[in-house]
Amino acid sequence: MADLLVIVPSRGRPESVPRLLDAWETTGAWERASLMFAVDVDDPRIGEYRRHAADRVGDDRHWWLGESLVWRPMVHKLDLVATNEAARFGALAFAGDDHV
Repeated sequence: MADLLVIVPSRGRPESVPRLLDAWETTGAWERASLMFAVDVDDPRIGEYRRHAADRVGDDRHWWLGESLVWRPMVHKLDLVATNEAARFGALAFAGDDHV
């Protein structure tokens, strides 16, 4: 597993998932970093995010959907995810869902 986790908060833009995963593959980023999309369960398009995750089940790449059970402001959500994942990775980073 990579030492770096890049957390990508996203809301209402599930089309960003395959585009970013494809970019990760093309650039060889999997060798350096894992990827997590952080979304709210009340996102009106949560089903699309979950379908993208289901489409990649069994993929040997380390990425997943981090679902917040309640809506939180962005900074609070990132703090929570960072706190939960910090022990598993040497470093954490954040990127927008429109950054490729």
